[in-house]
Amino acid sequence: MKDILVIILSLSFSTSSLAQDIGIRFVHGSSWKEIVAKATKENKYIFVDCYTTWCGPCRQMAKNVFTKKEVAEFYNSKFICVKAQIDQSKYDDTETKARYTDLVTIINTYSITLYPTFLFFTPNGILINRSTGSCSASDLISDGKKALKSENEFPTLQEKYLTGKSSVSSLKELAIKAHENNDIHKQQYTLAYIRTQKNMFTKDNFYFMQHYGEAVKDTVLEIITSNEVLCDKVAGYGYSKIFIVSNLAMKIIDTLKNNIDIKQEPDWNTVSSTCLPKNYKYNSQALLFAKLLYYEKTEKGNELARNAIAYYNDFKDDCYSILLRNWIWKIYLFATDTMLLQKSTVLCTALIDKYYSSSDMDTYALILYKLGKVDEAIELETKAVNNSTKDEENARFLDTIKRMKAGEKIWEHK
Repeated sequence: MKDILVIILSLSFSTSSLAQDIGIRFVHGSSWKEIVAKATKENKYIFVDCYTTWCGPCRQMAKNVFTKKEVAEFYNSKFICVKAQIDQSKYDDTETKARYTDLVTIINTYSITLYPTFLFFTPNGILINRSTGSCSASDLISDGKKALKSENEFPTLQEKYLTGKSSVSSLKELAIKAHENNDIHKQQYTLAYIRTQKNMFTKDNFYFMQHYGEAVKDTVLEIITSNEVLCDKVAGYGYSKIFIVSNLAMKIIDTLKNNIDIKQEPDWNTVSSTCLPKNYKYNSQALLFAKLLYYEKTEKGNELARNAIAYYNDFKDDCYSILLRNWIWKIYLFATDTMLLQKSTVLCTALIDKYYSSSDMDTYALILYKLGKVDEAIELETKAVNNSTKDEENARFLDTIKRMKAGEKIWEHK
């Protein structure tokens, strides 16, 4: 942790035009050790502004918010304030350029993907809060107050954990706060709490898994796979199957990043034997679902249509509306095989029969139009217009009818 903060502090002394001493006083030229010593001595916390030179909201914060009297008074009295330039600029000096290799470490450690990102630390360098994006003066002050208040919670819980004094309840609270702060140890704390529990299918524990289980998704998958009946009792019948199938499919997709990037067809037999548990009852469904995810991402419309039809035929009860709508839309855009397009209309009728939605009628009409069934398409699109109660939607449908009558290849412009 200290190494990361050394990097942050070293990056803060950029000669960028964003660095300024009007309003909030940002520290320059001090090492991390000196910052911590100063913060400890003055009983102040540490505020780090992670910005880029190209970021408009970052400049807006520096010009219009950091300079506010009430903001400056609050942050200068409560925090040691630091700037960290995250990007690379042609105006960077030699010293700044020498620190470029450290940027990736900072970005990955604190998951910095939005700018500006504000990090809040205790005087001894423990991350206690973060916020992202431009905000008003009152919101920035509110974020700072939240950090000051949380100092008595998160760091104390961490200290209990490190000294082996955590109770089960404090361990759970530690895991939750680690997620809220996007702390780098959230996986460790989450696993630690789960290991204290004999039953993860109480109402509270299941809520915990749903909201914080992503950090330990393999463990959660194993728990649910081994306890389907208990899971369905607390979450509703069929939940466990949906969860297991979708997560097994995502495990497959995670291994296929390179294939997806270059749209190279995987060896599905190898993928299945490598990624799926041996002889597991949901393997065939998970593999088929993974294929659908893959063909969606790679925009292979014919294969998507072929596998969507197969999935609907075999697992009709698991074809939820959001899945069908995603598949149908991509099939419309990218499928070129007339027979597969025709067969995929069964997915459209399934949606319309159940929901009678104008948007579903519209998509079905577009597929009919792509099949060359112009009159049928216009008739169904007109029905969508008559069924719609939204002016914006109606205007879009009417425009589609106009383009159908003009013979445009609408799918090429979506």
